[in-house]
Amino acid sequence: MAFPLKELLSAVAAVLVGYLGYRQWKRSTRSGRFLPDREVAYKAVWKALEDIHLYVRAGQFERAKFDQLVTDANTQLITHGLHINPGDRRLAAAYMAALQKLARLLATVPGDSLFRHEVAITAESPAVPPDYQPTWRSFEEARAALAKSFRAVLGADQI
Repeated sequence: MAFPLKELLSAVAAVLVGYLGYRQWKRSTRSGRFLPDREVAYKAVWKALEDIHLYVRAGQFERAKFDQLVTDANTQLITHGLHINPGDRRLAAAYMAALQKLARLLATVPGDSLFRHEVAITAESPAVPPDYQPTWRSFEEARAALAKSFRAVLGADQI
């Protein structure tokens, strides 16, 4: 009686292919949950940061309210830490620091100035007086860097 080598090799190959397929399926189901969770995390952090941004621009600045919004944003960063890249955490911190500098600057701007009015109504490109341009530019650069990185993570740069 001959040993059924062909049949044995076929059976081993079938089991191996089945095992590899199962591992790939398990990996895809895990990453299938991670990616939607990551999207939710990035959107929650972005919203918390933009809540600070809009508050700073509104013109009724109160330190306690600002600190609460920063705390909320940091809470989102910590809560969603598993899904947020470390580099994006640093960009978010830089954006919050730029917003704090902008808040300090806007607190010194007279309420009846054109610049203050345009900032309060969230004009896209307010006429920034020369003295305020460095702070405004650092705010815009921090926001743009964060937005670019968040878009890349969410895949918006692939559309």
